[in-house]
Amino acid sequence: MKLKLFVPGRLCLFGEHTDWAGKYRSMNADIVPGASIVTGIEQGIYAEVEKSTIFEMTSEASEIKDVWQDFSCQMEEQELKGIARSGSFFSYCAGVASYMLEWYKVGGVKITLHSMTLPMKSGLSSSAAICVLVARAFNQLYHLNLNTMGEMNIAYLGELRTSSRCGRLDQACAFGVKPNLMTFDGEEVEVKTLKLGGTFYWVFADLCAEKNTIKILRDLNKGFPFASNEMEEREQRALGELNQKIINRAVEYLERGDAENLGKLMVEAQQLFDFNVAPMCPEELTSPKLHETLNDPVLQRMTYGGKGVGSQGDGSIQFLAKDQECQAKVIEYMNSRGMKAYALTLQPETGMGQYQQNATQGKINLGYQYSKGTKTMKRILVTGGAGFIGSHLCERLVNEGHDVICLDNFYTGSKENVWHLLGRPNFEIVRHDVCQPYWAEVDEIYNLACPASPIHYQHDPIQTTKTSVFGAYYMLGLARRTKCKILQSSTSEVYGDPAVHPQPESYWGNVNTIGIRSCYDEGKRCAETMFFDYHRQHGVRIKVIRIFNTYGPRMAQHDGRVVSNFIMQALRGEDITIYGDGKQTRSFQYVSDLVEGMIRMMESGDDFTGPVNIGNPGEFTMLELAEKVIEFTGSKSKIVFEPLPQDDPKMRRPDITLAKEKLDWEPKVKLDEGLKKTIEYFKTTL
Repeated sequence: MKLKLFVPGRLCLFGEHTDWAGKYRSMNADIVPGASIVTGIEQGIYAEVEKSTIFEMTSEASEIKDVWQDFSCQMEEQELKGIARSGSFFSYCAGVASYMLEWYKVGGVKITLHSMTLPMKSGLSSSAAICVLVARAFNQLYHLNLNTMGEMNIAYLGELRTSSRCGRLDQACAFGVKPNLMTFDGEEVEVKTLKLGGTFYWVFADLCAEKNTIKILRDLNKGFPFASNEMEEREQRALGELNQKIINRAVEYLERGDAENLGKLMVEAQQLFDFNVAPMCPEELTSPKLHETLNDPVLQRMTYGGKGVGSQGDGSIQFLAKDQECQAKVIEYMNSRGMKAYALTLQPETGMGQYQQNATQGKINLGYQYSKGTKTMKRILVTGGAGFIGSHLCERLVNEGHDVICLDNFYTGSKENVWHLLGRPNFEIVRHDVCQPYWAEVDEIYNLACPASPIHYQHDPIQTTKTSVFGAYYMLGLARRTKCKILQSSTSEVYGDPAVHPQPESYWGNVNTIGIRSCYDEGKRCAETMFFDYHRQHGVRIKVIRIFNTYGPRMAQHDGRVVSNFIMQALRGEDITIYGDGKQTRSFQYVSDLVEGMIRMMESGDDFTGPVNIGNPGEFTMLELAEKVIEFTGSKSKIVFEPLPQDDPKMRRPDITLAKEKLDWEPKVKLDEGLKKTIEYFKTTL
């Protein structure tokens, strides 16, 4: 299968430098978020892509025949990363390919460029465009289901593997030839496509002078994250508060089609930059060629206004022409004076012909109905979807007709758990670690990713904490961007070794913060905190459940949990090991009851966030459980006792009053019934 793709260059209309400035909010909360208005341009890269066993790029584009040499390499991670670091012509492409291989385990691609109408090294982000092209090729050929934001971010992360230090707004070319409002709040980036109220006739041009972008960025970054003098305070205010005011007015003028006032605003924005920001790097930002051109009376008569582009300096320039005739005359005049000028016409509706822009912004409206009912089919992401609980949840959602993405790095999960779903058209599996960002267009997220048994989470406690915390952070960011609902699978371990019995949701717990189990307990507590902070600060629609001991088919044989341990020892005729005196208690819920509770919680109203206990209030001692397992397996195993591990809770039982009241939920499967089903499963694994 071959696909035709088009990726344009990009032009920053307003808000240059605010992408990296806004990122500093993660270090200094007093910094105002950055905001830019960026558009793709009519010049770009036209290509045809197809699957391959290697990574290869060829060109039939006459525009770059003098600098192009065909390129190929193996789809091998270290080789690709080495090329990315080399600074060669194909370093950007290799950087993106290495990221795709590392996190999505894709095969190779062949990219053939048919036309390259985008000027290189002229402030129009040709490097970002090629990165987006590579990301989009992998995404579409391997059906990764990344949305446009996902492609943009992977292009950015791939370019960071090179010597380049691009800004976040460079990859806005992923969104096609349309103006977009981008906001930069710490690590968060949001994109909103603007509606135009009329036609705007832009001209942008390469000044064919010189500037040092690296020095500009180095000097301007000195004023962040904390200003140490008046000049740095002016810079922060210009790229923050004052820029926000400019952006708000620009959005207003674009949406009502007011070209004249928008042009005047361009002049005002340039004056603001020259007074407040340029003094931080006078060697580069005095910009004699830029200001000479902006003040040219011939150009002023044909335009409403103009300003610098990108990092500013004597690189590129933009004007807003009064009409189409003036646009053509401006281009002719600038070209006659040794510059390279291009037209950009922004209209309420813009199309790019046969080549796919694939730049839809916002949530995809699937619009499907399943069965003959009224329930809408949803696109649902399940992290940790190949694990014990996650696989049962995926199975239930797939059977209900939903489109399910199972995300798992297979550290404790297994492909065997979801093998029976792989042929279903509404199920797909993606190898990915939630400690890294993931982008897709979804309606709901179930965040289950984290090792849950002591053997696994104590094996690499640092990674366990990172999985709980970073996984929550990146999934909450995805939920915020897509405005979808997200459920956090927290745990009864947040109660620690409880002093209250049974445990209601109002109980704050009794947890050792520095013990060997703390990586899991405290990681889950921190994730809960982050969920509620995102809800309060950003309005994210959250759901938090606290899962109590769960058992059933697809538990791992050697995961260290008491049910699987007892069953496997009994089936093998080994002694059954009880830690402690056997009087400590647990409550056990069958996995199907848990899945029902999770789905009911997700479908509850936005006014109920939780946390809510999901568990079986039936309480059994370890000795009682061992005796039941021996009885149901017919084993001759003996019971032996070993010392109790550090911080192991003496009792655990949920108060499910809230779940009954809010979700009309309580467990249905009795322990004897569930144990017999689980034993039958484990017999098949021996």
